Amino acid sequence: MTENNIDKKCAKYGFEICDHAKVIYDILNEKLKELQEKNPINLVKIAKEIYKDVIDNLSREQDVKDFERYVRIDVLEKLEQDAKRIQRKNISDKEKIKEFSRERKFSTFARKCESSIRKTLGILSSDGVFAAMVWIESNEKEDHYRAIKYQISKFLHEILGDNGFSGDPRKLMEETLNACSDISQMFFIKQTLERMLTYALYRMRSQRDLQR
Repeated sequence: MTENNIDKKCAKYGFEICDHAKVIYDILNEKLKELQEKNPINLVKIAKEIYKDVIDNLSREQDVKDFERYVRIDVLEKLEQDAKRIQRKNISDKEKIKEFSRERKFSTFARKCESSIRKTLGILSSDGVFAAMVWIESNEKEDHYRAIKYQISKFLHEILGDNGFSGDPRKLMEETLNACSDISQMFFIKQTLERMLTYALYRMRSQRDLQR
């Protein structure tokens, strides 16, 4: 693979940390906006229907659907929980709909993800590839770290699939450990991940600023 092709892959997989998540937010907010024109009584039922609608819409973009299957973006996964909380409130149905259908701000996700990418880049630069993977694994309870991990696994499979990277994020730690036994390969992984995450950082920052 040429240097130019590697750089394109770095950009593609870095950008997608942001772009895939934004597609999910955009579809969800579109469905919530439609809800404002209705007067549903059972918010929990509506939340389940919206969740299904969003997932069904993702079927048109298989890469994004696969991303969501692993990452489980919090605002989507917590729709039913939000509905139950709001349903219990002693407010009018109109106020319940207004609160539930509020826009879920992508800028909130982008800001957190940008911070996580910065931290991961710092660890990668100062302490190396495996330390960065340990950091990501230790923070996997956060959806933005799951997004980073997922895209790294797909990226390494794309450029080093013949060297033991399967593209399965659940195996990323083990596969990275095996790959880093080769010093030259370890430095190659470090260099390309730094480029990929730098692309991700700038993409996330630009989209965050647009959403203000």
